[in-house]
Amino acid sequence: LVGATPAAAQAATRDSIPVVHVSASPDSVIVGPIAAPLPPAIDTVASDLASHPPAAPTPPAAAAALSFTIGSQAGTPPLPALEPIIAQGRTDLHDGIYALRSGDTVTVHFDTPEARTRRGEKFEQIVRATLPATHGAAAVELLAATPSGHIVGSRDVVAELPTRGIHLRTSDGRELSIWPETRPGRDGPLVVSYRAIRPD
Repeated sequence: LVGATPAAAQAATRDSIPVVHVSASPDSVIVGPIAAPLPPAIDTVASDLASHPPAAPTPPAAAAALSFTIGSQAGTPPLPALEPIIAQGRTDLHDGIYALRSGDTVTVHFDTPEARTRRGEKFEQIVRATLPATHGAAAVELLAATPSGHIVGSRDVVAELPTRGIHLRTSDGRELSIWPETRPGRDGPLVVSYRAIRPD
């Protein structure tokens, strides 16, 4: 700014330097004018720029194009995907229980005297004990968002859920479906495994 005092040049420059402000939404930023006094470090840069005025202010349309999602850059870690964390093929879990992964489908087998069941509450315990081992942190979050007793509820785990499935959802809309599987037992069908897969 020719003929202006250093203080006037700094003030004029402050009003013309675009800066990035975090908007009310933590996931986006917008470009806008400086509304408060600059910190000392930026004030020094403004003084240096006095002899090289910045380009004309960004047109509104271009400014709108500069809005972008910043995700983890704003301090919010990316949400864990509801995908298997185990390798393809067989993974032994514990006490004779194992998981078989084929693509994005994981089948957890628990056909042991201690685990196979006809009771909904016992099946829910098995799901809560094994799903984090196959789907990691995303499963922990999913199960934490599902109150105890609500995975099966009042539904029949033997007669109803093998054909209807259990569809769990996080608050942000991520979903995972659980499909109990049965085999004949001496006193009727027994639930001996379940498939976990994201719905299409």
